[in-house]
Amino acid sequence: MKKYAILAAAAIGMTAMSLLAKEAAPAGATNVPAGGAAPQQAPGGDAASQNPANKPFLDRLDAVKIASTATSPVNLIISAAIIISFLVQKYGAALGELRGFSRTMRENNGGKNMPNLKEQMHLISRRVRVLRCATQCLASTIVLFIITVLATSVSIVQPDAAAAKIVAAAFMGLGLLTMMVGVLLEIADNLLSSQSFRAEEEDLQRHIEEK
Repeated sequence: MKKYAILAAAAIGMTAMSLLAKEAAPAGATNVPAGGAAPQQAPGGDAASQNPANKPFLDRLDAVKIASTATSPVNLIISAAIIISFLVQKYGAALGELRGFSRTMRENNGGKNMPNLKEQMHLISRRVRVLRCATQCLASTIVLFIITVLATSVSIVQPDAAAAKIVAAAFMGLGLLTMMVGVLLEIADNLLSSQSFRAEEEDLQRHIEEK
């Protein structure tokens, strides 16, 4: 668990560093010659010729710029994948525990511990459902971030494509929201796990007192 937390923190840290680097980069800086003279515009040059949208497609295809812009969502994809691998392990363990309790209840039908076993099984069933929903949310997050990367790449190659920018912003927001829901569900699973542990501890204590 610590390993996954460290990897997720590293991926989120890379995202924060890339965002800070973009904020620190000077926007619209121009090289001014010595002596303070403003650069002269080339003869025949106008705003239309300098518009990136009017350049040939291969000239606009800047792989370095596309890769640097897509760094943030890619790091978030890595973080979501790490959390999913952790949740899959928890889901498998909870599902195995649920099957074990189901087998115990069939063998102990009508026993004294039946009410407590039902309570524990109910808690574990809720854990399984919560973990399944959390995994689905984070898997959806990865799909949303992949669409964000694709839309961002299109907006770089085609600067006038307003639809690509809107799609990138919308899917980035949806991805972050879905990721937050998945993390909140994982926190809810931790609370249910604590309740299940307390119920099992009370059942063990009652069993010891009866003996």
